[in-house]
Amino acid sequence: MPSENAEIDPAEKLIGELRLAELPVPGERAKIRRRAGASLRDVALPLEVSPFTVLRWERGEVEPKRRNAIRYRALLDKLRDVAR
Repeated sequence: MPSENAEIDPAEKLIGELRLAELPVPGERAKIRRRAGASLRDVALPLEVSPFTVLRWERGEVEPKRRNAIRYRALLDKLRDVAR
């Protein structure tokens, strides 16, 4: 059993981050937002990006960098729960 002070394996950390950054396909991102009744601005504000950036993510024109993808995924998961 590893001690509490044991370092996390860098490969395991990377794999965990990549899993957290997995996003729904672009079209589904917009559907989740709209079903929850959120605007592009509503999504952009907590992510500290512009509404245009969110729109580009939703269209699949660009993909967010890992840090933003993790935050965006968490927000989409919450919006999905709200829309149920």
